[in-house]
Amino acid sequence: WMNRMRLRGYGPREAFAMWCRLYNVSVVLNHAAFLSFAARIAAAKWKDAPSGALFSSSVLATSTCGAVLILISFYVVTTAASALGDASWFYGDFFFPSLQSAANAVSASGNAGNELDFAEMVHTEPKYVGLYRYLNNPDCVLGFLGHYGVALITRSWAVFWVALLSHVANYAFVHLVEVPHMERRYSKDGVRNAAALEKV
Repeated sequence: WMNRMRLRGYGPREAFAMWCRLYNVSVVLNHAAFLSFAARIAAAKWKDAPSGALFSSSVLATSTCGAVLILISFYVVTTAASALGDASWFYGDFFFPSLQSAANAVSASGNAGNELDFAEMVHTEPKYVGLYRYLNNPDCVLGFLGHYGVALITRSWAVFWVALLSHVANYAFVHLVEVPHMERRYSKDGVRNAAALEKV
């Protein structure tokens, strides 16, 4: 990504900003596709249902539980993003091997006025603040509760299996890409194996 952006005349800061936009678009499209799939399933399921069925106690119970899971997921993801900061949330340490190289790259790109704030975004060690005090990857462990909440609201096994597949794919990414990268970047001693809740 960085090499491609350099060939097009962009500096590291612009390349990272473009990556952040691309990442945001992909996340929004992913959630939109999941929600449209769930809505289509729900519409087909409830199309011929009697009007009273929508307000039965079991439907209200599963819808309430689903809404609670969605709220927990929203809280976990926003809290995790806030704790990490933009650079870590958008995988900034994949772009710059160290804080010093980030400062040098920004300086070389001619954005001297932004040098300090961008260099401060790139960390020299992992941050374990907020929810990360209790879980290594709270957004991976609890961030998908909203998907299961949607499955509960739609009362559909198909939506549940898609939610589970999304969760497993994210879990695989964390353990096959993110964790090995963190261990290479910060050394195995700098990355903790388990957080407080994971040791129980």
